[in-house]
Amino acid sequence: MIRNVALASAMLVALAAPAFADCAEDVTKVQQALEAAKVSDDDKTVITAAIEEATKNAGNEEACAAALAEAKSILGLE
Repeated sequence: MIRNVALASAMLVALAAPAFADCAEDVTKVQQALEAAKVSDDDKTVITAAIEEATKNAGNEEACAAALAEAKSILGLE
């Protein structure tokens, strides 16, 4: 049963991947920048929350971009 759910989930992600490829790339860029940056704990909290929100909105490019906007600004991206 668990194997079937895992297989179905993997297939769903593979089919939906093109829909959120840009968002996933942006999330990765923000995560990498966060690892390299020296930011305050407050900023780190904001950025981490933005990453979580963007991940939840991976199928909606506009919502994903909006969620990452402040994080990118804090990190000096774009």
